[in-house]
Amino acid sequence: MPATPCAGDTDKAARLLRLLPQDGYWYRWLTDAETMFRVPLTVSDPVCDAHRPLETDLPDYVDPELQDADRDLVAALGALCFELNGMTDISDEGPDVLEIDHPGTSAERNALNRQACQARDQFIPAYTRMINLLNIKGLLPPTPKDPLDITVALLAARWVPGGALTVPLALGAKLPSTDPTAPYYFVVEAASRNDQAPQIAAAGIEVIQPNGDAAITHLLPARGPGHRLQLPFQLSAYGAGQAVLNAMEVAAAIRVLGDAAAQARAFARTGNGRVFHGPWVPVEDMQPFLDVVLAPADS
Repeated sequence: MPATPCAGDTDKAARLLRLLPQDGYWYRWLTDAETMFRVPLTVSDPVCDAHRPLETDLPDYVDPELQDADRDLVAALGALCFELNGMTDISDEGPDVLEIDHPGTSAERNALNRQACQARDQFIPAYTRMINLLNIKGLLPPTPKDPLDITVALLAARWVPGGALTVPLALGAKLPSTDPTAPYYFVVEAASRNDQAPQIAAAGIEVIQPNGDAAITHLLPARGPGHRLQLPFQLSAYGAGQAVLNAMEVAAAIRVLGDAAAQARAFARTGNGRVFHGPWVPVEDMQPFLDVVLAPADS
């Protein structure tokens, strides 16, 4: 059993966890991100906002092992914030993200990305070491269950009498319809996996390039087929809801990208700002559906 920690160390650990919670979206994004070309403000803001309070937080840990880990964490956090502060806030252009500048050449921009990734890759182990030490020493409170548990899926659809017939993308080219001119759609489906019933305020589809850089992002319109209001929509407990986007819009954009389009996924944003992502789908798996969607335009 770990020795009973002193009250000062308990309080100091609580201040760290308030600023950088172990179950925060910022942590999930940083650990999953393949590149740092674009960083959501929902990630950069909490990370950078935490640096100065943690840097000036006194007194030190009484436990010398914790103090050493804290020193390493704050240094790694400072290096990461230095990279984030060097990026450009382009939220006034639409996406709420920081973006690595274009210093002149692709090679120079890639070097900046590697530099930011290196800072991220040094910070994550420092944070993980700190969390593990807090746990070993009995300073880590039980993690509360996240009240929101939402899955997101990207589907193919064709309009049929009574609504849209949806199937997985792999089967999208086989969608039947009594009307050969009926339009095709991409569908973003969100589902609540517990007794919570959040509102889905926005949804969209994003496509990335082979290097992980964002290629295109399509937000779904508030009104769908027949000018029917589709967003926002309310999920019921253990229920699902859908919104659609004309597949031609996405298919044409992917065609323009050509080999620069690697993977696509759906995302949904709740009314309180939480963003949930679906799994990445290789563009090659989407190709049969994309070919069918684009066939009328090619004829």
